Amino acid sequence: MAMIQILVPALLASVGFVAIGLLVSLFSLKSQGRELLANVVSLPLFLPALFIGLSMTVDIAKGMSLPEVWRQVLFLFLYDVFFLAAAYLRFDANYME
Repeated sequence: MAMIQILVPALLASVGFVAIGLLVSLFSLKSQGRELLANVVSLPLFLPALFIGLSMTVDIAKGMSLPEVWRQVLFLFLYDVFFLAAAYLRFDANYME
């Protein structure tokens, strides 16, 4: 059971990283210097997922259960949903051409 509790923040933070990377890549797809732009823009967006994920992992390692860190779980879940929805809405099939 403890292993599953540790996997929750890791999975939520990972989905957030993927969503942010996808969104930033879509925004910088047709711009000059997109490699630098993607790195510079994505770093501040990664930090909330990183810090909340680390905080949750530390709290769970100290013995807290998932119901005790529900606010952090909810924040990361909503963070993931927001950025996945933004990337989905931003994606256009014309980018594939």
